[in-house]
Amino acid sequence: MLEQIKNTIKDGGMLYLYGEIGAGKTTLVKQIAETFGLDPVKIKSPTYTYYRKYTLAPDQDFYHFDLYRLEHPDDKLLGEITEILQNPKNILAIEWPNQLAAHLPEAKMTVEIVIKED
Repeated sequence: MLEQIKNTIKDGGMLYLYGEIGAGKTTLVKQIAETFGLDPVKIKSPTYTYYRKYTLAPDQDFYHFDLYRLEHPDDKLLGEITEILQNPKNILAIEWPNQLAAHLPEAKMTVEIVIKED
């Protein structure tokens, strides 16, 4: 699954991640980031900052967004996302994209993590 995700977004684009709190969205982002050569230990949840940036190449960055705490669309954040999207090679992994659904372009891939009860 990780290779399929990587191959879908490697040239840029958005990955939307859905799942309950604690479902493993950030863990999945760390695993995806590792497939791009990033150190998964350095990938931190951006819950309070909304996003973190990790450089992949001089012309490509990997962005990890966590919009869980976003209550209302924020003009500053929307402007930053617009600026990030100016480079089509950038990769955006977005947890809780529904918080900005009306303002985000279509994702290249959507992943929903479901916790199964025994």
